[in-house]
Amino acid sequence: GPEVDAPTRARRMEDLRSPAAEGYPPAYESLAVFLGRGAGWSEGLRWRWLGAEHGDADAAKQLSGRIGLDGADRQSAADRMFLSWVHCHPASFDSDGPVMSELNTARKASPGADLTQVIAQVHAKRLNEAKAKAENFLHGCVPGAYYLASLPPDDQAWVRKTVRARMVQTLKNIKAAVRKFPDLELLTLPEYQDLLPPP
Repeated sequence: GPEVDAPTRARRMEDLRSPAAEGYPPAYESLAVFLGRGAGWSEGLRWRWLGAEHGDADAAKQLSGRIGLDGADRQSAADRMFLSWVHCHPASFDSDGPVMSELNTARKASPGADLTQVIAQVHAKRLNEAKAKAENFLHGCVPGAYYLASLPPDDQAWVRKTVRARMVQTLKNIKAAVRKFPDLELLTLPEYQDLLPPP
């Protein structure tokens, strides 16, 4: 906030930039939030897009609600559809959701406890909920989705192809991040990391 002095802000910024520079996806959105509170809105927007492209569901949600994409042209429709896919995909990183809340609650209740069982329970619960989420994701990907309604058929085909290719890359980014940072497996569902609609 504005009451934080300049040296503290500089330290906090470095605390976020370092993991972001290493490719830690949740840091992208955290850095975007931090920058958005100051004069770094445009830089924050770039970090937020990077977060969405690396599978951060909250980054995608924030972008889709804040940028002016009118859907009247095929690139705008593709961006909106891509952000929706990332936000709705069951394998996207969920660092702002109930997973972290439940783990933090468990840590506070028993600071020295082995969280393996809690993590397994949270994962099982998320996996159960993901069935409906996966169905909704695939339903929203069908031809004729509302992002495409105002576009001619050739543009609709281009948007579907473009968004699918972007999502293929995003799923690769998720897998690469989990290999590099194993703790990220808590925030994704590996069982759905290959889920895509038919071409």
